[in-house]
This record gives sequence, structure tokens and C-alpha cells, in this order.
Amino acid sequence: MYTVDVCVCAVRMVCGAYKLLLINVYMSYEGNEAMTDDFADQLSVVDSLINDNLDCHIVVGGDFNFDFNRQWLHTMLSSFCDNNKYC
Repeated sequence: MYTVDVCVCAVRMVCGAYKLLLINVYMSYEGNEAMTDDFADQLSVVDSLINDNLDCHIVVGGDFNFDFNRQWLHTMLSSFCDNNKYC
């Protein structure tokens, strides 16, 4: 059994014609292989939020607990960003 601390929080701000979506994440996943599905689920939540708010400028921040310089079992964040052209 494992404990997952995952949180995705979003705020949409509108001021006249300017729209901004702020997405904050906290993903603790580098514990074991069983947590891969939880991480993928949360990436799906982020992706849905983005797709549901394409009329906004979007900023995603927070703590993915991920080091792009390290090879780890979960390379899906890199793939997720590359596939969607996120930087």
C-alpha cells in the first residue's frame, strides 16, 4: 500500500478581454511503480483544464517532483510536455 499526495488547483481570472488560467500542482510520485497511474491521472486533469480554457493565457506551476536531468521510471512528464508543445 502507498500514500499519494497529489493536488491540482486552478484559478481562472478574467479582467475585460484578458483571461488567465493559473494551474498549481503538487505531485509526489517518485515512490514506486504503482504511483505511475496516479501521476498519469493528474497529468490528464491538467490537460483537461488546459483544453477547457483555450481562450486563456495559461501558466502551470508548482511541484511536479520531477527532475528532467534524471532518468527515472516516469518519463511521461517529458513526453506530455513534448507532445503538447508545452515549455
